[in-house]
Amino acid sequence: MIISNLKTDGYGAQLLAKITAYIFCKYYDIEYKYTPIIKCAHSNLQNLDDFFLIESFYPNNYCKNDNNRTLVISENQSKDLEIFRKIIDNKYNINYNIAQCHWFLEQDPNKYYDIDILNDIRNMYYKTEKKHSKLFTDFKNKNSKIVSIHIRRNDITKIRHPSRYIELSKYKSFIKEINKKYDNLSFIIYTDSKNNECDELLSDNVFINKCNEKETFHDLVESDILLISISSFSYIPALLSKNLIYFFNNCMFKGLNNWIKIN
Repeated sequence: MIISNLKTDGYGAQLLAKITAYIFCKYYDIEYKYTPIIKCAHSNLQNLDDFFLIESFYPNNYCKNDNNRTLVISENQSKDLEIFRKIIDNKYNINYNIAQCHWFLEQDPNKYYDIDILNDIRNMYYKTEKKHSKLFTDFKNKNSKIVSIHIRRNDITKIRHPSRYIELSKYKSFIKEINKKYDNLSFIIYTDSKNNECDELLSDNVFINKCNEKETFHDLVESDILLISISSFSYIPALLSKNLIYFFNNCMFKGLNNWIKIN
């Protein structure tokens, strides 16, 4: 049996841990046990499982494991692919609490995130009612093509996490190119930046949306075009989306075959 319930992190990181643990278990026919998200860093969100719950999975040949031994796999150990091969070989003998299965799945994301598993995750997501932000809804009612842009800041800085920091100039270039490609666009920027740096991106069809995390998440999922940051908070909506995804070349995720990489 596998659970993923180690530490308090941001909502995206905790949700990614549970989604990837579920997918890993389903692919290798291992029991996955649901555990709740209790608290998130960077947020005061409540009732997160009412928003999106990753359900337990029981394999076809399931039999209850009475072994009470649980082996904890830390965040750093989660990057050791050999550990996962041992888990697959010993899946009936030991229980595991794994910090993150993401790095194992990133060996070949198109293999693990196939259409069936993505639809499985989408079905879980849409089991509960979702709400869009007012700005997103207003543009939808005007039949605008919505381009959502996630700009991750807060603890992501040039100094602390330079490999995940994206300069505003790259967003400017993206907006310029997409404006050339399509008509009737409305760009919506979602950011956790605490200053007004993103104001320099504003124009007649570029807006900054200030809404709660749940509305932000759902807006990202259902955008016509989505540019994700190097962040699990927008990476998961990209997996859930059936629309056009852009992403920056990075060391955190490779993207799927139908996504468009920006170098």
